[in-house]
Amino acid sequence: MKMKASQATRSQSDAASAAGRAFRASKLRQGRATTKSRTSAAERTSVRAACVLAWALALVACGPDDVPPMPAVSSDSPPEADILGALDGPFEIVGSLELEENDQVMTVQPMVTVGGPGELLLTEPMEGQVRVYGVDGRLRANVGRRGEGPGEFTLPMTAHRTRDGGLIVADLILGRLTFLAANAHDSVQMAEVPGITMVSAQDLGDDRYLVAGYRMGPGGEPGEFLHRWNRETEEVERSFLPMTVPEEMRALASSMSGVVAVVEADTIWAAWAVPDTLYKFSTAGDRLAALPLALPRPGSTTRGGEGDRHSVATPDYKDSVTQIINIFLLTSGQIVIQSMQTRGNDQVWDLLVVDRAGNDLWKRAGLPRLYVVEDDLFYFQNPSSVQPHKWIVAKWAGEAASEG
Repeated sequence: MKMKASQATRSQSDAASAAGRAFRASKLRQGRATTKSRTSAAERTSVRAACVLAWALALVACGPDDVPPMPAVSSDSPPEADILGALDGPFEIVGSLELEENDQVMTVQPMVTVGGPGELLLTEPMEGQVRVYGVDGRLRANVGRRGEGPGEFTLPMTAHRTRDGGLIVADLILGRLTFLAANAHDSVQMAEVPGITMVSAQDLGDDRYLVAGYRMGPGGEPGEFLHRWNRETEEVERSFLPMTVPEEMRALASSMSGVVAVVEADTIWAAWAVPDTLYKFSTAGDRLAALPLALPRPGSTTRGGEGDRHSVATPDYKDSVTQIINIFLLTSGQIVIQSMQTRGNDQVWDLLVVDRAGNDLWKRAGLPRLYVVEDDLFYFQNPSSVQPHKWIVAKWAGEAASEG
């Protein structure tokens, strides 16, 4: 793979880029209209679901009366050369990637996880689909369609491989987990997990799953973000990672209640959108550490109920609150934290690399959006294109992290 960034190539692609962007915009409007009608039927739970959706799609942190706007390319965005230059240091750009598309497959708002060696799982919430790609960009499988029946999705957020090689898909609007058997995607099992605005589910073994999503506490009190769920009994055995914020921050925190978690052997690394904190849990749900993070572009912070740091509102809080969007684990031991701030209808993306004790190793603001890390290769949005199926690939060459 080799990068090509000539002025001629860019000029020739302008018309196609504009057309592709317009088509994707229509897809986003259609998807959001469907989501809005469904959430109206789902009573007040819909407000939180819409806010989690906005966080997960990295559009904007929304309040109860907000409708997430269309994404746009900001006139204040740094030029392509500056964005690529921000990768200088521990990164080497090694290639580019274009995800295969066809008349049934269009990339609009990709949510990407690693399925296995050389495999990427791309969930497309607006299309109601899960795609399996190779790291060469070739489409291996396309699963699902919009709907509420078996094997259908209304708003799938993420897909993960189960330990037996199947797929588990979390649907935010339906509040449902869908299990697809390995090599037999017509074999479908479903389970509802009520009361949780689910964004992901991961296999912990022994029929237990880590379900990530906010569940409000009794009487409207702050609740928890992570849940150990028993597939056999279809019950939550334990909830953890509480929303520990001062009372004056609850309204803001409730409007930014996205969460991200990564399972690594018997350890869970997690963060929710607002605190500048990385949490470490056992897979049983015991809290092992809370590591304060010095994000590249932190918002104002205050101390929460358990000593955690939180971004707080300012008069332009949507453009000042930093939200943690992703956690990636490198084979060499480092932990990569992706954070985001909004700029009107656009977003700015930052990366922080820490060791296992939370010590800073590298940070940089103003990077392309990072979709996924696989085998220490970083897959970024290509800054020369507005089309989300065009990526650049960068190799991480930083030093190995110390244990902590």
